[in-house]
Amino acid sequence: MKKSIVSFSAFILLAIAAFAWAATSWTIDSTNSKVNFTIVNMGMNVEGTFQNATGSINFDPSDLGNSSINASVKTETVNTGITMRDNHLKKYDYFDVANFPEITF
Repeated sequence: MKKSIVSFSAFILLAIAAFAWAATSWTIDSTNSKVNFTIVNMGMNVEGTFQNATGSINFDPSDLGNSSINASVKTETVNTGITMRDNHLKKYDYFDVANFPEITF
């Protein structure tokens, strides 16, 4: 899942750069947001999503050290388009959603 985090962080950083001249704080619209990911499984690309990302972005163009991103998705929302695979991803050997209900960045 490292690629999904990298893709998500790259998206956030591009959003910050694109809107740097505007407001310095944003709240992620959880109703209309999702995190896309691509992994390689058995030599094939597998794409999927996590729904309802939540969080906030604070950007201080004059002091980047004072900027922050706080974002989360619920692990139970993983969707690769194949229910059997999604159910397997939710088990102990992958996301262990019973013990780790969120991914936070």
